[in-house]
Amino acid sequence: MQKLVVTLPKKMPLAMRISEASRQIKEWLKTADITLNNESNKLQMAKWEIKNREHHYHYSIIEGKVSSASQVSGRR
Repeated sequence: MQKLVVTLPKKMPLAMRISEASRQIKEWLKTADITLNNESNKLQMAKWEIKNREHHYHYSIIEGKVSSASQVSGRR
């Protein structure tokens, strides 16, 4: 499993945090040559925390087929 932690200042406005986190994730995916698709790899925010006046967003690439709630319960 590949992981990324994006750390941004607490005082940064939400819209700017979203844009910067998105930019860092795109760059990470590009440099790591990771391809996301609906069948095998998923990007997931695994954790979010505030420490030392900074937001820490923890992302993971989940590899393998991920079941949806409807598949688990047998509903369609």
